[in-house]
Amino acid sequence: KTLFLDQRDGFDWHPGLMIDHVTLQTPFLCDCVSMADPTNPLSLLNYLKETDRLYKFFIRESFFIPRKEYNRYCQWVAAQMPQCQFST
Repeated sequence: KTLFLDQRDGFDWHPGLMIDHVTLQTPFLCDCVSMADPTNPLSLLNYLKETDRLYKFFIRESFFIPRKEYNRYCQWVAAQMPQCQFST
């Protein structure tokens, strides 16, 4: 059992560096879980499906995730993990 406490109000990946149209330097399978377990419900592909972004991501024809999208994905993951408590 674990508990992660953060004094910030919520998760924010590299705040101040969310430049428009800039992508990660790694492909989308380098998300939080896919290489360890592609069927994990916290995968980027599941996030895209759950947030109605899957087709938009697919149509881009790029394996590289925009930084803003990756931040939203990480926030989505953190929100589903009760062991991560913010403002604490």
